[in-house]
Amino acid sequence: MSRALSTAAADAAGGVGASGAAGAADAPLVFITGASSGIGQALAAGYARAGWRLALV
Repeated sequence: MSRALSTAAADAAGGVGASGAAGAADAPLVFITGASSGIGQALAAGYARAGWRLALV
């Protein structure tokens, strides 16, 4: 995941980063298909580090 996308994800999450300062219910949700490999896996890892809740398929 690019640094710009990672920063954008953290900004969209209200500034909540990997520390998870806000409660899990406050974090945005992203739905990612193909999360077991490739681009989907990289996106899932990046959003998770940024504090997003994930729905993986």
